Amino acid sequence: MEWFYEVLKYWEAYYYTEPFEIICIIIALITGLVFAKRELVSTVFLIYTFSGLASILYIICITQISGFESARRINSISMMNLIVSYIEMFTFMLFFYNTIFIKTIKNFIKLSLIAFTLINLVILFKVLFFEVSVDDLRKSSYVTITFQLFPLLFLCFSYYYQILNFKSKEDLFKRPSFWITTTLFFYILLLTPFILIYEELRNDHKSLTKIFFSIHYFSFGIIFIALTYAFLCKKTITT
Repeated sequence: MEWFYEVLKYWEAYYYTEPFEIICIIIALITGLVFAKRELVSTVFLIYTFSGLASILYIICITQISGFESARRINSISMMNLIVSYIEMFTFMLFFYNTIFIKTIKNFIKLSLIAFTLINLVILFKVLFFEVSVDDLRKSSYVTITFQLFPLLFLCFSYYYQILNFKSKEDLFKRPSFWITTTLFFYILLLTPFILIYEELRNDHKSLTKIFFSIHYFSFGIIFIALTYAFLCKKTITT
């Protein structure tokens, strides 16, 4: 049980925000399986939710339980972050593609998805067939994750533009798409600055890094609270 106490110590250092995140994801997953409408976007959100939970548990396993050497651990975490961030980007782009009806924005989504799919494939190809250093892989993963967030931020603004200019009689606060977009919007605003300065903070400002990671865990959990609400609405998630 020594590993369990190590996990508790880690959670304490990050103000127990990671278990909060895990609980939010589990609730969203269960709620989605029980209440979500059986449609493409909801199904992809369930896959995204499961991948988020699996990645957290995997990272806990290799950092707190397994005896992986440092380089192998960092490589595994970097690749896992890349995979999950791509699933995240794909999920929300599919969501916005079915929520926003402005043709120019739909074309932007298609082009962005193609571009970042190719970028992720190039990184994967290099990792599989060429020797990539730990530092290079970590930096590449963080840069890619950061730039994948920018199109999503633009799509959040596009969504707000649409609801302001194409008025609907439906109560805004009863629309699943509004809660999902709003929590994603604030998640990106909080996460992006941290990713951009992570390399500078990682070694010299560990206490500040812990605060930023705690904010990340908390805000990521809030997304799944919004997703839980969206599932409970029992209506099309893009409404």
